[in-house]
Amino acid sequence: MKILIQTRSTLQKLGGGDKVQLESTARALHDLGHDVTIASRFVRVLEPYDVVHLFNMQIEPHSFMIYLLHAKAAGKPVALSTIYWNPDEWKRHDDTPVEVSGNQLSAKLKALFSYKFKGVPLTTFWYYLAKSPELRRWLVMAFTKPSSGQATHYLKCCLVSGVGIILPNGNSEGDMVAHDFAKPRQSLFVPNGVTSEFKDVSPEPFIKQYGLKDFVLSVGRIESRKNVLGLAKATNELGLRLVLIGNDSVEPDYTEAVKQAAGDKLLVIKEMPHEQLGSAYHAAKVHALVSWFETPGISSLEAAVAGCTIVTTEIGTTREYFADLAYYCNPTNYPGIVAALKKANAKPKTGRLSQHILAHFTWTDAALASLEGYKRIGAKS
Repeated sequence: MKILIQTRSTLQKLGGGDKVQLESTARALHDLGHDVTIASRFVRVLEPYDVVHLFNMQIEPHSFMIYLLHAKAAGKPVALSTIYWNPDEWKRHDDTPVEVSGNQLSAKLKALFSYKFKGVPLTTFWYYLAKSPELRRWLVMAFTKPSSGQATHYLKCCLVSGVGIILPNGNSEGDMVAHDFAKPRQSLFVPNGVTSEFKDVSPEPFIKQYGLKDFVLSVGRIESRKNVLGLAKATNELGLRLVLIGNDSVEPDYTEAVKQAAGDKLLVIKEMPHEQLGSAYHAAKVHALVSWFETPGISSLEAAVAGCTIVTTEIGTTREYFADLAYYCNPTNYPGIVAALKKANAKPKTGRLSQHILAHFTWTDAALASLEGYKRIGAKS
């Protein structure tokens, strides 16, 4: 099968969990004998492909809408990995909102032109604008109500209802997509996954380089959505060493607040090659993602395979993956975060969660489920 996976234009520049998920699934599909092309742009010639797979509806849905229309015009079945969780609770607690005034023409134009059709030729945009009432309605909404979010929400509804199947990372995610946007034609749970590469790795390279072991580790971008500030406060209160591995330049002021809250027990490693993370996971005692939501957090899966005790948010698809083998907390409940970290840090490492994850959630499992989704919408094998 020839598979085209189309995704956000910033995939290589910003990275993130969706990048790991996409590239790992693509490798697993390739290992199963399929031809996979990854594109962060518009692809004009679709004739060689048996299926188009759109990846991550959260970012650049305006470009994705053109990809969908183009695939339909070419008679290609389309699948959508949603990678979605409702962000309203997070936004209610986010103290740095970005607002655009809807009363001034300049503000409206600025908001409208913030939609960048990366890699989509202007002639293609105008062509599909003329043919698509959905795009025309989006354009009107984007201009008249630029700060309301209605235009983006409308396009996501069009995407969910327009593709042949959605491929959420959990059944609860699929239910939320249907509730928040539109009822999909079909839905199939495609898991996030891991490989066994992190299972048997020596902690010594990390310990030798940084002089640390048995700490609390959190791998991911330092940003408010991850509630890293709450984690930093909790580890400092408990007197635990905290190591953060991830991009610290997304929200500079937030990163500075995290550093202040963690005090002298914080180590920030801005980037680390993926293949070196195994040593960090094995050197750590606990891996924590106390985020506003996770689906379920690939770094938590990797850390679990390496034997870390897992502290994770209860919001998202996390219980579908970790069952009763992790410590859960709610980001709105700071004492609960402290309690979960305290319990996890007191528990010896075991291999139960590692065995559970490797038995149910590998990238081969993700690839096989994706193939089943493609077949359900008529892709030729």
